[in-house]
Amino acid sequence: MKNTKGITYLAISALFTFSLLVCGCRNEKPVTTKDSIPEKKTVKVGTLSQSISYYEKGEGMTGYEYESANNFALSLGVEATYTVCKDEDELIDFINKGKIDIIAYPIVVSNENKQKLIFSDHTYITRQVLVQRKDSVAQIKKGAKKKHKSKKKSPAAEDTIKSSLLTDVTDLIGKEVWVTKGSKYEERLHNLNDEIGGGIKIKVCENGESVEDLIDKLSKKEIDYTVCDEVIAKANSIEYEDIDLSLHISFEQRAAWAVKDSAMLQKVNDWDNKPFTKKLCSDLYRKHFTKDDKKQKKYVAPRNVPQCAYKIPEGEKSISNYDPYFKEGAKIANCDWRWLAAIAFHESRFRPDLKGYSGSYGLMQIMPSTGLKMGAKNIENLYDPEVSVTIASKYIREVQRMYKEASDPNERMKLTLAAYNAGIGHVKDARELAKKYGKDPNVWTDNVEVFMRNMSHKEYYADSVAKHGYINGNFVCNYVNVISEKFEQYCGK
Repeated sequence: MKNTKGITYLAISALFTFSLLVCGCRNEKPVTTKDSIPEKKTVKVGTLSQSISYYEKGEGMTGYEYESANNFALSLGVEATYTVCKDEDELIDFINKGKIDIIAYPIVVSNENKQKLIFSDHTYITRQVLVQRKDSVAQIKKGAKKKHKSKKKSPAAEDTIKSSLLTDVTDLIGKEVWVTKGSKYEERLHNLNDEIGGGIKIKVCENGESVEDLIDKLSKKEIDYTVCDEVIAKANSIEYEDIDLSLHISFEQRAAWAVKDSAMLQKVNDWDNKPFTKKLCSDLYRKHFTKDDKKQKKYVAPRNVPQCAYKIPEGEKSISNYDPYFKEGAKIANCDWRWLAAIAFHESRFRPDLKGYSGSYGLMQIMPSTGLKMGAKNIENLYDPEVSVTIASKYIREVQRMYKEASDPNERMKLTLAAYNAGIGHVKDARELAKKYGKDPNVWTDNVEVFMRNMSHKEYYADSVAKHGYINGNFVCNYVNVISEKFEQYCGK
């Protein structure tokens, strides 16, 4: 993912250094004035592997904090290097020991944390919310499909959903709410329980489940309620459409990046206060935490989008006007051409003029870095459907070669689809876990698939054989399954 290059760092005058010292006095923890940035070619960033911060997706890393920290590093003319810690306590320990320069993760600005950390101006306003399930959503959607009605829910349907939700903290009396042991969410629930006179059944997970694990369990109806920060709930609500986060259970809290010393403090504050940074962070927030930007792909048609010259003869069975390209591409990819048609349908609904929220282009939703590497003349060239299919076919061919030990061509293609969506690294992790636990690493269905689904669980993504961190494996598996079902439909199965 590309970032705009920032300006280079200017030397701080003596008078400015003095103002930093005065500013630093607001932190309870003593700060140093050593300015090491000009001598460094990197800035060491600590973060957590979560959906809001840092994870591998498709071609590379992504996440709100990752993209923000990269832009900060570019503004200094240096490169960001990342250390992924296991929890907030380890982040605090690492920055105090000088192992990292900044914590690119929202740490709550509490009196206790002020004693341990130097907080920057790069702040967030957050609060804890109850995450609950909209039990009526599935039935409403099912009914709408049967009646072929608009995708908009009727007022009656909205009322049905609302009536099933808890709307006041006192509604939690008698309800089971699950949280991770020792987390700030457990602490807040106990305080809330005291505030309302007791009655909340606080259930504590002791197997290392993350907040996102609990949201996944909630969506699967294994639990009914959990608690997390609003920003985490927003990030997950993009994919888990059946979750509600409207009930706030805490006051607003300030959270911020932390830094190791006053020199770094000034640099982060200078960067954060630039108008460009404000706009960047606003755009990144919409990208990572807003449903509209995630769900609605933008149709940006250049003036001259090449169309397929082939016209389907009357009476001839076809899938789309791009079938000839898929058939040619299949020779490159060494697969059934209907796999390419199924991918194109899922990615763009056969729209060559599509630009995705993540910066992907065209019929096959190719990322610019992949496209330019594999023969596209420029980014606009990715709107050409023939170019798009050719590049996708070359990429699939390269990935399939990594899974040549998979004897079943359809299982090999499913492994390839998982890599197409999540990146080669995460599929490698899932295969290594399958091997470790006695499953077949060369079969996707009920083998590698099982461990991909578990890759959002810390027990698995932090395993010694897994090297690429967190990924919401359910989304990857759903991607593979949807395209596989479309392929079977095209094959008439």
